[in-house]
Amino acid sequence: YGGFWARFLALIIDLCLIGPIMGIFIYLEYSTYPEGAWASFSEFLWAEEGVSIDPDSVSGTGVIWAVWVEFVSVLVPSSFSPFILGGLVAEAVFNIWFVVTRSATPGKMILGLKIVDANTGEKPSVGQCIGRHFAFILSNVPFCLGLLWVVWDKRKQSFHDRLAGTVVIKAKNKDSFIGEDVPSSWAKKA
Repeated sequence: YGGFWARFLALIIDLCLIGPIMGIFIYLEYSTYPEGAWASFSEFLWAEEGVSIDPDSVSGTGVIWAVWVEFVSVLVPSSFSPFILGGLVAEAVFNIWFVVTRSATPGKMILGLKIVDANTGEKPSVGQCIGRHFAFILSNVPFCLGLLWVVWDKRKQSFHDRLAGTVVIKAKNKDSFIGEDVPSSWAKKA
């Protein structure tokens, strides 16, 4: 099974690939405000609330709180802008397309990991791939405990793997991400 650190590194690789695309959407979002694209995050955040704040007086705790408030505001439908929504859609299409077509994201492919159905060891269904992607959001709440679950689980399943009925395995052949690379215990019975 794919362990925590391999999966974490795969996520970092994926973020490096999708990051520039997300960055374009973030730039477009911030450039619509009078302060411009590179305005201080805290000024932007509190300006929406009508609160004046001196960026030099923000403590580490204040920055963490500001990031948390912004994260939660993205989850509230009234705060979606076309740019933020576009970025989220681009990220979802990126992840879901790779998992549906290759059973792995680029980061997982590079590290030789593969996502399979937890019961059959076969390629996950489209529904499982979509469900797994959106369940990933739940794995991040609270404090990424759903992601850390991989550390204690005997099959190294995260919360979103359990919800979608998938498991991450080490692929036998790094060049093949569609075939039957499953543990022998899942061999089909005739």
